[in-house]
Amino acid sequence: YRREHHAAAHPALVTVKLRPHLPRLRQKQERTALLKHFARAKDRFGFRLLHFAILNDHLHFVVEAKDRTALSRGLQGLLIRLARGLNKLWGRKGKVFAD
Repeated sequence: YRREHHAAAHPALVTVKLRPHLPRLRQKQERTALLKHFARAKDRFGFRLLHFAILNDHLHFVVEAKDRTALSRGLQGLLIRLARGLNKLWGRKGKVFAD
């Protein structure tokens, strides 16, 4: 799957689902961990996290990026950071997000 052309003037909505059988994200410890990692990754390499919503089994992001490469790399970096933080909190290893 190849992402369509992305214009810097248009924010993108991104939804990321958790893998099955993982703890819920709308708990105090999980929310605290996510907020810490959002703050560290919110504005890097032409990628900006503008808004987010934390639900039990998925996350919504509104992001801006200067081009398709910045969008892809920024999301990848953000999701890696989040997965590592959640895995550390949960005392586990492995994939956290479904896609």
